[in-house]
Amino acid sequence: MPLCPVLRCVNDEPLWSTEQVVKLFIDGTEVLEAHDLTQAVICVFVAYWIFDIQYSKKLNNFLTFLEAHVFKLQESTVGPAVLKVIKQLN
Repeated sequence: MPLCPVLRCVNDEPLWSTEQVVKLFIDGTEVLEAHDLTQAVICVFVAYWIFDIQYSKKLNNFLTFLEAHVFKLQESTVGPAVLKVIKQLN
């Protein structure tokens, strides 16, 4: 079974709250703690890179979009669906 990053909220605050605490787990092992949604999304993205985890089909377009448009990574292979969204944003 491939590695899989998972986010879990650990308090009752709304997901968008600055008081929200989100923990990142990889294969059931807690790796780190983020203190807002933005940090949590960035941590998931970074976990894929650090642990050399292949993107799941469900998250591929989203994570590829982050690579190309948000983080401006040159090595990104962007599919047609992601290119269409990026062109509409620019």
